[in-house]
Amino acid sequence: MMYNNPFFFGGVVKEKDFCNRKRELRYLENDVMSGINVLVYAPRRYGKTSLLFALLERLKGKSVAGIYIDLFPISSEEEFLEVYFSTVVRSLESKVDRALRLLKETLGFKPYFSVEVDPEGKTRFKLTLRREERDRTFEEVVNLPYVYTERTGRKLCIIMDEFQEIHRLGLSAKLRSVLQKHSRKVSYIFSGSRKSILERLFSDRKEPFYGSVKKLPLEPISEEDWLPFVVGKFEETGKSINEKFVRRAVELLEGHPQGVQQFFHFLWEETKNTVDEETFEHAKEKLLEAEKDVFWFMWQELTNVQRNTLKLIAYTNGVEIYRRENLERFGLSPNTVQKAVKSLIQKDVIDRRGKRFVFQSPIVKLWLKNLNP
Repeated sequence: MMYNNPFFFGGVVKEKDFCNRKRELRYLENDVMSGINVLVYAPRRYGKTSLLFALLERLKGKSVAGIYIDLFPISSEEEFLEVYFSTVVRSLESKVDRALRLLKETLGFKPYFSVEVDPEGKTRFKLTLRREERDRTFEEVVNLPYVYTERTGRKLCIIMDEFQEIHRLGLSAKLRSVLQKHSRKVSYIFSGSRKSILERLFSDRKEPFYGSVKKLPLEPISEEDWLPFVVGKFEETGKSINEKFVRRAVELLEGHPQGVQQFFHFLWEETKNTVDEETFEHAKEKLLEAEKDVFWFMWQELTNVQRNTLKLIAYTNGVEIYRRENLERFGLSPNTVQKAVKSLIQKDVIDRRGKRFVFQSPIVKLWLKNLNP
């Protein structure tokens, strides 16, 4: 019998392909039902979007309308309003005539917009902004969910993914001034991958969103959660894997959600019947080859001092990086490493966990160890 590869990565992971996150889903569901705004953050490719879509599925059973807005491709205030407007209206009313009635009943002004159908057959409402009405339009559009809940009594959950883009667009103060007036019938989940920016947005007293959310950082998935998931996937598809290989891979990739899924995707492909040492090493080589372009793109953006600092962190496993013999090994000084570490954290290449420095992507660490065995 022919089986498809059971390990999926590179897109939104759903249902049986989604490993754990039960605790996070429970927390988010409770917070939404309580009207609490939440910040969900983690490095890129950590499963944030998959988690958020799983939450939206759960909320359907609670009669909560969920709206997902991806802010990553947005490059201007006008584009933000257009995407926000179109996504909210389409999510609340799928039929054009009902959507038009909704707009007539909820907006305090007559918007200029056109109705289009994209190549996938989805209705899109294209908003046209008049310069003299921009500020009023911003408030009216962002208020749409709140006005809708006040009129219908229905609870809403608005998810804004890659929320750090709001900071880049300079819209933090403007957006916060509108959202802070909304009732608990509308819950907001802000999600993003640029930890350094998000921490400043929500933790700096000078920032408009300071103290406005409950924070939920996503942690690596534990070995004990990966074990039944991986072993089960192999068994369901007529193959077998010893637990020691699962433990080794999870340790190697530090529980990174997509990294682990990607590794086992390659390992499953390499395995005819049972995983052995040879297939394990081949899978590791395939993983490094697949991520080669990503690594080199990041590497080219770094100075020599930053590169050597990363080598130092990989060599020491992120501890005692200021120890003299470790610094001398890579020709570094405490001052230069301190500056490099600060810059690498701002670039979201590394992070600090307690007294240890860790790579945002453990595959980068693998690459460095492969370059300097």
